[in-house]
Amino acid sequence: MIYLTYSDPLTGVFQSQVIDVCNYLNKALDIKVCLVSFISIKGFWKSRKRIKALTKNALVLPMFPTIILWKLNAITLFFTVLLTGERVIIARGVFACNMALILKPLLIRKVSYDGRAAVSAEYTEYDVSPYKSLLPVIKLAEKKAVIKSDFRLSVSTELIKYWENQFNYNSRQHVIIPSTVNSSWSQDLLHSQEKMEMRKLLGLPEEKVIIVYSGSTAGWQSLDLMSDFVSKILEKQPNILFLVLSPSSPQITDFNKRFSNNFVEKWVLHNEVEKYLKVCDYGILLRDETTTNKVASPVKFAEYLSAGLSVIISKNIGDASSFVNENNCGFVVNEKLENDLKPLSEEQRIKNSNLAKKFFTKEAYFSQYKICTDSLMNKE
Repeated sequence: MIYLTYSDPLTGVFQSQVIDVCNYLNKALDIKVCLVSFISIKGFWKSRKRIKALTKNALVLPMFPTIILWKLNAITLFFTVLLTGERVIIARGVFACNMALILKPLLIRKVSYDGRAAVSAEYTEYDVSPYKSLLPVIKLAEKKAVIKSDFRLSVSTELIKYWENQFNYNSRQHVIIPSTVNSSWSQDLLHSQEKMEMRKLLGLPEEKVIIVYSGSTAGWQSLDLMSDFVSKILEKQPNILFLVLSPSSPQITDFNKRFSNNFVEKWVLHNEVEKYLKVCDYGILLRDETTTNKVASPVKFAEYLSAGLSVIISKNIGDASSFVNENNCGFVVNEKLENDLKPLSEEQRIKNSNLAKKFFTKEAYFSQYKICTDSLMNKE
């Protein structure tokens, strides 16, 4: 079986939602899964080396320059399929899926679409690509991926509803698997004294309540919304520290100027994020109400809970907002937070972490992965 990606950079998300998934399928289901990853020719050899260091059996291939030429990569995929002898593909994203579907009459027996987003909505709402002429192509490619695939993985029930509304999807050949934490993350929490000692080691104040944002500065992250929201909290509660684990951006720079005594910015490697999260109290996940965010399953939600944090979240973010309400593991907010934030109790930390173990690990979705792979391998 091939797990196929196209134009996905090696980020923390790639490590936890691609490489970790392939490793899990290999071990838990005893299936030989080969990662085939088409990546940009810019910095190709460096990126290839990094991916191979994480999963040595991966086939990392250069993609044709610019996304407009995505179909040409089906030629490379054709010879890759011949070389590996594999005839089943799980394809992450619409372009990878359509590349696989092009080969289906010839070499590929079955294709599963690993749907991560409302792709055409994302391109429309956030100008993801500079090539405006690509939008009609993307809409058609997304519809084909949803309708023509033999099976589908979806990150949320809201994404399934999006498929139903946009493409008249009416099959039941799918499973829902949200974004999950990397298997390398430790499930052990820090006790109160250990947490204070680690804060000191990381250069963070021991006495403050810490809100953390961990993630990218992409448009759908709604940094303006988050900055305005946190500003109101800091003006009201001077005992709060806002920690940002992210690359710099205009919003972050401006925030630092206004709240320098209550703000720390760090950009750390993916394998260092966990230790920072575990010394915080609250993870923040605020986003604008767009279709992109309505169907999303942010990895940071799983990571926050796994680290024991309660989550401050906007309404209507995939299935995560309702999860917070139903499980009392944070606050679903609108424009402001009604109550003052207090240090998180050890009892609440343990509860949050246990929720992550139950609902946001690969192991929690063994049955769903097995349904998918059995369907593709004709073991129904």
